[in-house]
Amino acid sequence: MLQIEGLTVRYGAKTVISNLSTTFEKGSFCCVTGPNGCGKTTLIKAIEGLIKAEGSVSYNGKELLTMSIRDRAKIITYLPQNRSVPHIEGALMVEHGRFPHLGFTKTLDETDIAAIDKAVVLTDTSQLLQKRLTEMSGGEQQRIYIASAVAQETDIMLLDEPTTHLDLRSQLETLLLMHRLKEAGKTVVAVLHDLAQAFSFGDTVYVMNGGEIVLSGRPDEIYQSDILPVTFGFGLTPDADENALYKYKLLK
Repeated sequence: MLQIEGLTVRYGAKTVISNLSTTFEKGSFCCVTGPNGCGKTTLIKAIEGLIKAEGSVSYNGKELLTMSIRDRAKIITYLPQNRSVPHIEGALMVEHGRFPHLGFTKTLDETDIAAIDKAVVLTDTSQLLQKRLTEMSGGEQQRIYIASAVAQETDIMLLDEPTTHLDLRSQLETLLLMHRLKEAGKTVVAVLHDLAQAFSFGDTVYVMNGGEIVLSGRPDEIYQSDILPVTFGFGLTPDADENALYKYKLLK
């Protein structure tokens, strides 16, 4: 279990996250949502240790914020919303996921190769390995980046808006991949600005506002509360169509 206690983040004199405490259960798909500027990305970066934070971030009783970058990279993988696209082949990008585990020579051994092969199978990216990232579609790039993250073999995956800038098909493929990862035992924490996606695919939804998690729980529990219209100014409604892509849709 990933446990956050009393997390506080300040940018100068401004407090962006104030005394936030929550948990993310192992083997679950956790969706963090909320209006722009509420602290979603800041929360993910603080958990990863990319920005200075007060409080505690622990996993199975081990404090992460005091760990070295290398040791933390064996527990947590982070995929930012925006990243540079190097002019390299997909295979090399996936191999990058093994860097925290490599020795001084930075040479892949049988364990590394097995982890890479497993990641490629799980993300269905074998056909992209010889293709350069700069020649891939946005959806293909995302799958390669996720494959690299899977190859890192961490228990926790943090993703900041993984479906942004993707077409609908690629969005759905990414969300379904998140489910495969959590079914493989990983704790997947994703920031999603699309409420219908968060509520349709997430096991647990965390609603943020003003630097705090104002409510968390199963999608049906959050839906039955009045938090959505209060936080966003609109709500959701369950989709009556059993064959619909999303279980929830925006309330018109």
